[in-house]
Amino acid sequence: MGSSGKRGQLPTSVVPNQHTLPRTGRLYGTYYTLNAIPHPSLSTTSKHLERSCVQFPAYSLGELSLRLPAYPSSSQSLSRGPTREHPLSLGVKVLAHGHPPRAAPRVLLTLRFSLLDLRCSLVSPSHGLVKEAGTALDHLGLKIYQTLHAMAIDCVSSIPSMPHHPKDEQQQQLVFDASVLKHQSHIPTQFIWPDHEQPCANPPELHVPLIDLGGFLSGDPLAAAEALRLVGEACRQHGFFLVANHGVDATLLADAHKYMDDFFELPLCDKQRAQRKLGEYCGYASSFTGRFSSKLPWKETLSFRYSAQTDTSTMVEHYLVNKMGDEFRQFGSVYQNYCEAMSRLSLGIMELLAVSLGVDRAHFREFFRENDSIMRLNYYPPCQKPDLTLGTGPHCDPTSLTILHQDRVGGLQVFVDNEWRSISPNFDTFVVNIGDTFMALSNGVYKSCLHRAVVNSRTPRKSLAFFLCPKSDKVVTPPAELVNTYSPRIYPDFTWPMLLEFTQKHYRADMNTLQVFSDWVQQRNH
Repeated sequence: MGSSGKRGQLPTSVVPNQHTLPRTGRLYGTYYTLNAIPHPSLSTTSKHLERSCVQFPAYSLGELSLRLPAYPSSSQSLSRGPTREHPLSLGVKVLAHGHPPRAAPRVLLTLRFSLLDLRCSLVSPSHGLVKEAGTALDHLGLKIYQTLHAMAIDCVSSIPSMPHHPKDEQQQQLVFDASVLKHQSHIPTQFIWPDHEQPCANPPELHVPLIDLGGFLSGDPLAAAEALRLVGEACRQHGFFLVANHGVDATLLADAHKYMDDFFELPLCDKQRAQRKLGEYCGYASSFTGRFSSKLPWKETLSFRYSAQTDTSTMVEHYLVNKMGDEFRQFGSVYQNYCEAMSRLSLGIMELLAVSLGVDRAHFREFFRENDSIMRLNYYPPCQKPDLTLGTGPHCDPTSLTILHQDRVGGLQVFVDNEWRSISPNFDTFVVNIGDTFMALSNGVYKSCLHRAVVNSRTPRKSLAFFLCPKSDKVVTPPAELVNTYSPRIYPDFTWPMLLEFTQKHYRADMNTLQVFSDWVQQRNH
């Protein structure tokens, strides 16, 4: 990401040290309080944490974010340093208040960090010391709370079941009906984003390189050399590039956009026949109203799985007919063909990326040959308050590679050189970006970059996104050419289903997903 492209550096528009507690269905019907546990040796920190104390209903547990202070570095002296008698122990305490909230509270779990002995611990009264892990003094701040967050996931998953009150949950449910909301001058508060994350007016253009993929694949030495140079520079800086001469049939592209229009123009009740279930990634989603309760995206999506294995040649068509009815057979056939075209295109791009990294040309192509990927149709309806909300919040894609085809309405923005920049739509090209999984495959050489989508008050925006993912049994590990004494391993081995489950059930994808996930994997392996 240019000067700010290193993943350890946070953009000013994203609150540092902000993480999301995991959502679990076993916590419904109970109210919780997050209480700070400050130490008197840091009065400013104590005041900050006191302002962070909040009470929240369990249904929003998955969306709660606690802003944490930036801790002093090891080179800074404390006004009254920690001692064995008074260790500096900062953390948060989760109190369960039962149902209704006036019931007597009980301590559910406590998260602490001790500066003196550099230990993170998570304590549950019913389970004792659940997790403990050491951390280095030079990783104070973000690293500490990544560790605590990962420990909390393990703890919460072992908490005994609590009463579930579906009636109360349904009363809290918000319905996103684009046909109604696109005309409203006052939008629901759940869709209003914090001031520091709201879109900026007239962002500068990001000049992403145009890659002649056909020229590279044809063996033309001059075209190949130029494509390798451009893609290498882009992927080391921000991970975004455009692909032209891609070989995808223009009629297929037009049909894919036409059928997308037809689907999102259906009444809400018809689209809900393919309703996405909580914890799953396939189906129709009207915003994420069933999953989160704040910072909701102003969009609708239809997602489905695609597999390149030989025995799954009608998977997409079968899924859509099964969900929507036999009248959607042609609809399903179009997207089956579109996914197959995207799979072929992605394998060509993988050859380009391999050669640009100095890896055997066939290495990544073979790794993704039987890919098990995700196709998503995105619809961003007009919004009468576009300056208050986002179509998609800031995030890095957890997948391997994203191949995006935009309509002619702009809205894609990328965070580069400490500012948001836009990528103008070009109907003749695909926007391609590196995801977290490929960043791990490249041992951090190629970057997965923060991006988002904005909306406008006049025209709906639509896009087709193909998320390339490896087959479920493939182990994500970098090739030997990318690991040496000067470039040691950065991320642990994992499989795509592990990361997918993490983002669907435990963590709302953001710019820190890969690092937090890596910490979580390493702790599970110990």
